[in-house]
Amino acid sequence: TFFGLLSSLPAQVLNVYTVWTMIGYAALVPVALAGVSTLLNNVLAKKVSAYHAMVHHTRRHDFRVDVDIPHNGMHAVKMYSWESIFLDNYGPNYINRTPPPGLWLALFLVSVVDMCLSQLATGLALFVYAGSNGAVPYTQVVLFISCVGSLVEFANTPAKVMEQLKSLEVVDNIFKDIRNASKKTFISSKMASSDKQGAVDLDKCVFSWGEGKFVLQPVSVAIAQGGFVGVVGKVGSGKSSFLSALCGDMPLVEGRGVVRGRVAYVSQNPWIMNATFRDNVLFGNDYDERRYLQTLEACALSDDVKQFPSGDMCEIGQRGINLSGGQKARLALARAIYENADVYILDDVLSAVDANVERHLIERVLSTGGLLGAKTRVLVTHAEHVVPLCDMVVTMSDGCLDISRQVPKKYTPMIDDASGVVEEEIASNDDNAAESGAFKIDPGLRIPPFSRSMLWKFLAMSGYATVAICVAIQIAKAHAIHHLEQARRSIVSSNSTHMDGAALWRFLLVNL
Repeated sequence: TFFGLLSSLPAQVLNVYTVWTMIGYAALVPVALAGVSTLLNNVLAKKVSAYHAMVHHTRRHDFRVDVDIPHNGMHAVKMYSWESIFLDNYGPNYINRTPPPGLWLALFLVSVVDMCLSQLATGLALFVYAGSNGAVPYTQVVLFISCVGSLVEFANTPAKVMEQLKSLEVVDNIFKDIRNASKKTFISSKMASSDKQGAVDLDKCVFSWGEGKFVLQPVSVAIAQGGFVGVVGKVGSGKSSFLSALCGDMPLVEGRGVVRGRVAYVSQNPWIMNATFRDNVLFGNDYDERRYLQTLEACALSDDVKQFPSGDMCEIGQRGINLSGGQKARLALARAIYENADVYILDDVLSAVDANVERHLIERVLSTGGLLGAKTRVLVTHAEHVVPLCDMVVTMSDGCLDISRQVPKKYTPMIDDASGVVEEEIASNDDNAAESGAFKIDPGLRIPPFSRSMLWKFLAMSGYATVAICVAIQIAKAHAIHHLEQARRSIVSSNSTHMDGAALWRFLLVNL
């Protein structure tokens, strides 16, 4: 740490003085070598960082939009054998824009020198001293070897101090962000007390993500309980930011705002748990069979559940890998509906489904006769035919809101109520259903007992040469350690108090 470096500085200075009195100017060799190594390492690292920054700015503009595909969708790429297509589209951005091999090689060599710095510095300093003074006293060699680490550490102290100062600056910035976050205000949330009070009341509210970032201009709006609000506007106009402000995620800069009642939010990119389908819908709530089945039917998930091998106890993979985009959106919507909140904030939930499913969701969920008909609904949508159903339309443009009220049109159902009856058998309470969705080994599968032939097959698959090389390296290492220990003992037990060049070379080879 920074204080540890400062506390060890007097001892390092004393060691430098001691070595200087012993070997004179040769003590500068470790300091100079460490300084040059640190300087080269920093210069090469900055060049690599600058090259990466240049590559980042020269990539295709649309690559920034698709950056989540290789990170979050690699399971799908491998599942559908799309490797060649993926490399054709994204390969040039990764393969053809890497730093030159020579730069990486230079950085690697400097790193190797840095790891062996103490040994190299010791050898060079002693050979410089021996070249000018002939024989070297044995006591000075031993003392110098014990002090050379301090010399190298002394040379690296300025760089480490600068690194610690940068770390302190980063930590200080983090604490500043924490202090600023504690000073931020958001719209308040209260429990709904009566129908006379509105669900959402915003009075000259200004929302902003931070200094120099997106700002929602002064907003004054009152949404009645049970109202249906449609939010429309072009891409990037601030629709999602407006919903984040209602959820209490976007800081409130000016004005006063309140949301009354429990809020349920469905984002445009649904979050799916790695759990069963039923657990994703319940989300920790108690299981109410009637409400659960009504929710599945309203979200057009009944047929999907029937197609799953284990029904609603089927395991959903990480990030919903075994679900389509429409199924993910409807699953997130079903989770919000089952929560039975007071205010529903829906971020373009209809964009991921086809026309038939969209009509079903409007009739069974969003319309006056749907499950959310009596709830307050704030829906971001690009579907123009949904706007007439709203009693308030918020048109957004560059953070500005244009609010208009209208008399909502009555939606004419196109689905026969008789055909929407939920079949009870799709969510049976059979205890075996929970086990049927789990991955288990077929009991009829016979696992052969372990035998030596299996060990040899494993070695063959891993490569005999690899195993042989590893064993040979260990044998050679043990042999070398044995002979070096014998050589060290012979040197130490020698009656000579001085070392010439050859003896010094052997001593350094053994001890370093």
